[in-house]
Amino acid sequence: MINGSGELISTARMDQRVEVFLEGEKIAETTDAIVLFEAGYEPVIYIPKNDVSNIDLLKTGDYECPHKGHAELYTILHGAREFENAAWTYDEPFT
Repeated sequence: MINGSGELISTARMDQRVEVFLEGEKIAETTDAIVLFEAGYEPVIYIPKNDVSNIDLLKTGDYECPHKGHAELYTILHGAREFENAAWTYDEPFT
């Protein structure tokens, strides 16, 4: 797909299990991950919110990406620590 700025964006379903660890604790595991490839950036792996556990998410803001759509930004609360703007969602990304 080519976005509004003429840059190439593509996504692909991953066929392997993806696990995410924070401070040594598994906070997510999925077989439904999607990898996003965007020109000029490293690939980014997106996982379903339902596959995240053992953390609390505190919504900290909104962001409008001209290429991917509306994003909600979250701070991850894990134990006594906060990881500011460490997670985001695109509930209705541009296709």
